[in-house]
Amino acid sequence: LEQLGKPVYYEYVLDLKHPTFTVSVWRIRCERITSDQSKMVWQDALFRVVTGKVDGKETLLSFNFF
Repeated sequence: LEQLGKPVYYEYVLDLKHPTFTVSVWRIRCERITSDQSKMVWQDALFRVVTGKVDGKETLLSFNFF
């Protein structure tokens, strides 16, 4: 997040088909001030969340920007 900036908006995009896990994709918008402090910039990134059942409980397995 240091490179992207502060998250200011998120939006669910879709679930990817997988036989064992639930893979959700989200669009995250971040804002930050440029390194020379001259202007605000916004950047969108995709974020993946993988969940699945572990011992019968829905569990967060992994998450990452891609």
